[in-house]
Amino acid sequence: MDYYQLLQAESSASAPELRAAYLERARQFHPDQHAGADEATRQEAELRMRAINKAWDTLRNPDTRAAYDESQGFDLLREPEVDPAADAAWSPYDEDDDDPMPAEDIAAPGTGKSQPGWLAVAPMALFGAAAFIFVVGAILSLLPLLFLAAVCFLAAIGLFLLLPVVAMSKSRSADRG
Repeated sequence: MDYYQLLQAESSASAPELRAAYLERARQFHPDQHAGADEATRQEAELRMRAINKAWDTLRNPDTRAAYDESQGFDLLREPEVDPAADAAWSPYDEDDDDPMPAEDIAAPGTGKSQPGWLAVAPMALFGAAAFIFVVGAILSLLPLLFLAAVCFLAAIGLFLLLPVVAMSKSRSADRG
């Protein structure tokens, strides 16, 4: 039995048609489909599935399919399959472009499109300060320092939550305007 008969497909089938035939046969003969069957049926399904996989492995690759077709004497005049979306003239690079990353594509710091650097690290700095003040306040048993540590910690959490919201609102207003 040749590979096309095994997949129940024509030798002139396109690559998507062959894939669909393979998937249909694989669903039919996959060993998991025969888990509750007797041993002989399971072994037959496993052998059939191995043959189906071998056929698909050969026919899914255009080069190995062409070699198989030639060895079997199938239609040698069949046009090779070409992806219509693939255009050999298209290139992802502009040959005439000297600067692959123009300045207008990059949000430069200080242009209003991003936050100042100090503001980005402020929540972590406040958190670090809160931890340090807490440790010192706990060692010295000073209630005012513990209170200051709590205030710094709450401010750090507030900034951590607020800064992304502010950045998103600036971005949205810049997109609209």
